[in-house]
Amino acid sequence: MRYAVYDEETLELVTVIKLQPEWAKRLLEWGNLAVPIVRPMQVIEDSSLPPQLDPISVMVRASRFANAVGRESFFLWVSDPENALLMKSEMLPGQREHLEDAFNRGIREAFTALSGLR
Repeated sequence: MRYAVYDEETLELVTVIKLQPEWAKRLLEWGNLAVPIVRPMQVIEDSSLPPQLDPISVMVRASRFANAVGRESFFLWVSDPENALLMKSEMLPGQREHLEDAFNRGIREAFTALSGLR
């Protein structure tokens, strides 16, 4: 299921993530969960050492609430929105269609441009 993640200081939406049911259950039981993130590797050309991974984690906190009909759900909060942006984000259902349309249009235009060059 998809969950919105908010900055606990500004209450702004940071990202949308997909949690498997077992992870969502653990998050509710424990109240928070450290999400591991591996930053992209940076290769230093003059270095004789192999590239180093720079693992970090983002603490995601859950707050329970019940809606008007009594259905329980939760909000997800982070105190480190910059690193939370590095979490693998999930597209919302309405976003995927527009992204696929734009991608397909770009591919068609690229093939048209290439075929005109030959």
